[in-house]
Amino acid sequence: MMFLINFIETNLSLVEESTYKTQSTFEVLLGEVVHFNRFEKHTITIYDSNILHFVMHDGETLTAEDLCMSRKWTESIGGGRYLNLIEAGTKTEVEDSMRSSSASGGQNMHTIADAIVVKNLSQRIIANFYLRFNKPVKPTRIFSESESAAFWLMSFR
Repeated sequence: MMFLINFIETNLSLVEESTYKTQSTFEVLLGEVVHFNRFEKHTITIYDSNILHFVMHDGETLTAEDLCMSRKWTESIGGGRYLNLIEAGTKTEVEDSMRSSSASGGQNMHTIADAIVVKNLSQRIIANFYLRFNKPVKPTRIFSESESAAFWLMSFR
């Protein structure tokens, strides 16, 4: 897997230098926007790379109901399975109901893998708690930056 990540990083650097001078490696990796929806507490962008970017709005507390709305919207645009890039906002919190719902097998029909991007120590502690105690049924990993998370997700394509 490390070989694959190094290969992707090397080739994306070459492509970026020659073709995508105005875009970052992260933007090139994501690709073009296919679908977008702004909810009350979060935003979802789906890219042609099959990455679903779930961004929590600053200062919000997300619940299982917010996750349910997202799933209904995903089904309304045709469903599919995605590489989820979940990005916490500043001072974002997640209720227990959302953590347990997102970890369960029946609720993950649209998920291939989850990469969780945290911004501070308290979010990292909660994310680690989620991994250890909720035990998500799909591959899940915690990151400090979005680009590393996107590279890891691409290993599942």
